[in-house]
Amino acid sequence: MEKALNVDIRQFYREDLGVHSEELLDKLEAVSQAVTLQKGEILNKKGERQTMLPFLIEGMMRCVTLDSEGKEKTVGFTMSRGDVVLSNMDLTGCHISTDQAMVPSTLILLPIDYVLQNMKDEPEVIRVYQEQIVKWGMIYQSRAVSLSQGDATERFEWFCKEYPGMIDMVNNRYIASFLGITPVTLSRLRHGVATKVGREKRTDEE
Repeated sequence: MEKALNVDIRQFYREDLGVHSEELLDKLEAVSQAVTLQKGEILNKKGERQTMLPFLIEGMMRCVTLDSEGKEKTVGFTMSRGDVVLSNMDLTGCHISTDQAMVPSTLILLPIDYVLQNMKDEPEVIRVYQEQIVKWGMIYQSRAVSLSQGDATERFEWFCKEYPGMIDMVNNRYIASFLGITPVTLSRLRHGVATKVGREKRTDEE
């Protein structure tokens, strides 16, 4: 992990998170840092104490843990600007999964101690934190419901809509793990979609 260049931290807090107090922007800019992770690099490890609130600026992150047999299980992806890369919204707790960069990724890190110490005195800090909790909860709930219902085809179609373009950017085994299917099944689904699109394209041209 190395320092990221040409990242406007102040602009991010103002335009993406809606912080308008110039005094608070000064403080956030002073305590935050922008970093870049290379493909495959780990941001947080499961079991480590959470010390930073990471906001994704660009790139893609994978959330991974181990199943009952000790095998890697992908439990989430983050690819939208401004999303928090965090598996546990209890800021005083530990990471319940490991976060890994799938492509070169840039993040802004806000110290959790700063958030906890200033929540009482800074209404905007409380607002940002609450908004992130609600946003994180909605994403988590939607993902849990979508992955627990429907067959493999329906889950695959949901994935393509929820994470547009990711299917061509991430290793098949990570996506298969996330969807709870085998890589072979995923390949068949991808081939089926490609064939369907090809037929529809030919029909449109005729």
